[in-house]
Amino acid sequence: MPDSIMSREPDSNQARTDADANRIEKARLRDAYARRTPRHDSYAAAIRPSREMIFRRHLQSNGLPSMDRLSLLEVGCGTGAEMKRMLELGVRPGNLTEIELLEDRFESARAALPDACNVIRGDAAAVDLPAGCFDVVFACTVFTSILEEDVRRRLAGNMWRMVAPGGGVLVYDFIWNNPRNPDVRGVSRGELAMLFPDTAGTYDRVTLAPPIGRPLARWAPGLISPLEKIPILRSHLVAWFRKAPA
Repeated sequence: MPDSIMSREPDSNQARTDADANRIEKARLRDAYARRTPRHDSYAAAIRPSREMIFRRHLQSNGLPSMDRLSLLEVGCGTGAEMKRMLELGVRPGNLTEIELLEDRFESARAALPDACNVIRGDAAAVDLPAGCFDVVFACTVFTSILEEDVRRRLAGNMWRMVAPGGGVLVYDFIWNNPRNPDVRGVSRGELAMLFPDTAGTYDRVTLAPPIGRPLARWAPGLISPLEKIPILRSHLVAWFRKAPA
């Protein structure tokens, strides 16, 4: 058999395998989010300042445009809540792009955000936006919702591809597995380093763990901030991966 034919067969088989894994994972995600009950509690508001302080530090780091000129993409934007916060931090609506896979969440985001924001329905691991077209690509609790390792890798690779030289990828996600929720899997600092291997990341532990913080938000909200200062009680990471300038 000619070498040219032999070399094509594994590529074709691998492509079919990747496509099947991606299809299965997207179907699982749709089912998982359909089962979720939206939370509107004081815990979310209580934990927001500590992580947003770190977001702001990275978004205002040397070499990036000013906040009113910063172009930012969020992958897996959900209902648009995080992008509304980015607007409050000073990013202009016309410089914001969001990608959301699930139709109902896409519609909610489109309704919640200014018309100038570009909200795209699609698969962020496969979306074909131009390379290097954003100063920052952001993912908030996205990787932990993806159980398939190959899909995680493809998403990270596409995020990195879309970051401009001198820009960066900003990730907020939790590090521990939740034994009550089989639809999520924690993402460790080590795995994030493997997902973004072309640069040394900066990592900050943040967020009082939800099993502690949610009850406190109801009964003793004043304890959340002091307990959040104890590193072992923090369940999330803010990770920042900077791409070298051109």
